[in-house]
Amino acid sequence: MNTEQFNLAYLDKWMEDNKLEERAKEGCFTYLENYLIHHPQDFNERFILAEDIKNIETELYKIDLTISYRNDFEPSPIEYISMILKMINSEKVIGYYKSIFSLDGEEIDDYILDDETF
Repeated sequence: MNTEQFNLAYLDKWMEDNKLEERAKEGCFTYLENYLIHHPQDFNERFILAEDIKNIETELYKIDLTISYRNDFEPSPIEYISMILKMINSEKVIGYYKSIFSLDGEEIDDYILDDETF
């Protein structure tokens, strides 16, 4: 199967209809703000370049459709879309934000990654 056989246009429209990129960006800044409030020392050590959260820019880095058959809790596979944003400050990558959505468009989870090992 190649990309012509797989309907990527449907996936693009679904992501647009569910505003995934917009929601992921909002989630990223909410995550960073909460991280700074609840763990300021850890935040400042991890994001030493991020003197002001407002100076951080995000860039869409990767989108994955995952069907995972490795699941200890459910008999059926888990299906989800993950969107990874690159976080940039002063033209340097300072980390990645991963937001996970169900195929119904509901937010499942999110977290920060230090590097590209995802």
